[in-house]
Amino acid sequence: MAVVFDKDNKLGPGQHHVVTHAQITYFENYVEDAQGQVTNKGTFYSEPLETMTFHSEVPGCSNPLGMKSKEIHDYQISASSSYAEAQPSQARELDDGWCAKNTKGEQYLQIEFLQKTRVTGLVTIRRQSKPHWVIEYFVMYSTDSNNWRTYTENGFKKLFQGNTISFTPTKHWLANAFEAMTIRIIPTKWEILICLRLELYGCLIKGSANNCISPLGMESGEITDEALSDRRASVDPSHGIQPKNARLNAKITKFPNGWESTIETEYLQVDFGSLRRVTKVATQGAYTTESYTLFFVSTYKLSYSKNKIDWTEYAESGSVKTFKGPVTEYDAKYPVVETIQSPFVARYVRLYPMDAGSGGVKVMRAELYGCFQEPLPPYTGSPDLEFYRRSFIVDSTTDQFYVCMYTDNRDESSCFSTKDSKAWTAIDANIIGMLASNPRDREIYAIDRQMNIYRSKDSGASWSQISREYY
Repeated sequence: MAVVFDKDNKLGPGQHHVVTHAQITYFENYVEDAQGQVTNKGTFYSEPLETMTFHSEVPGCSNPLGMKSKEIHDYQISASSSYAEAQPSQARELDDGWCAKNTKGEQYLQIEFLQKTRVTGLVTIRRQSKPHWVIEYFVMYSTDSNNWRTYTENGFKKLFQGNTISFTPTKHWLANAFEAMTIRIIPTKWEILICLRLELYGCLIKGSANNCISPLGMESGEITDEALSDRRASVDPSHGIQPKNARLNAKITKFPNGWESTIETEYLQVDFGSLRRVTKVATQGAYTTESYTLFFVSTYKLSYSKNKIDWTEYAESGSVKTFKGPVTEYDAKYPVVETIQSPFVARYVRLYPMDAGSGGVKVMRAELYGCFQEPLPPYTGSPDLEFYRRSFIVDSTTDQFYVCMYTDNRDESSCFSTKDSKAWTAIDANIIGMLASNPRDREIYAIDRQMNIYRSKDSGASWSQISREYY
């Protein structure tokens, strides 16, 4: 028997729960002659009309979203609470599992996607090393991490069945796939401890905006050593206390195994090089090969600036915010992420350690999260031209150096020139980027706010547009 549905191909990719009515009719027997023609069908029978339900997959949106493969990064996974040895990042199939440290209140495991995602299914697995698992749970989701919805089917909150003592994964395809930036698993019933491993299924929504939660470069080294500083006049290179050792997860083998805050340092300063929107901060204690570390910062504050002159202390609800780092020496081995409820835009950020951990020494490694925030021109333009918001050239004939950093303020210059790096000359505010120089003819080329190409023969004092037919 074949069931045909969605013949017009209106359903989107994913798992679909199909409910249809069917009735079976048939004849008792068929009698055919020598030529194969039916001469008698026998008695006609008809079964009662019945409701049939089944799942069918429309290919394209049912792939694993990255828990097992780690395409979902550790920093995208968080929880209401956790044991030091059962971090949220261990909620992967090949790890031991996440376990909530508390069983009171609404505990959850949270996944933040890097862009809006269509979720079509999920799988949970019990803890690997011990008989702990989640028996039942709800699913909640959000597009902005503030307004949450509980997943429903047929108008009611769906209570998902979780796991048993078996290691067999429990998979659910969603009858109502949803779009989200963030998803939470809310356990309601469990065995001994709230522990689980997880995989999500679905697909990214093409063209959707990026979630502003990416690492800003401490751990990766994108923020250079020179961009990290404190108030020390100098540091003995044989010590491990330098600002460059304040990188999250860095293996610092020199004592005290990370950047150390003292009375003379006051703060750790990070220079992004350009404006960033900061949405989260993570800290951890000194590097160790043991299961714990005694040196860490348990509380700290933040301040930020766009120009390194005017500083603002980060505050919430009118009061300066005190952020919490690790609580115990076991927690201090792992990153502790704090969400910035009122994200700010800054080029410079300072972290002010307040209280030391159990070892009495304020050692910190850190990462900041967010996204690029510098203005970009609204022009999406010509495929023949690529725009970089920073540019520079040197005219070898005149020894003139030109540098540009795009600004969206039409009354301000984006580009400046100098011969000695002391005296700078502002260039026409309509020019936003340098392209090339032609020393032979003493010419320089640039682009304007409409992505037109201009040429100057007098070191940027005046400009003439080049017709598009020439490029």
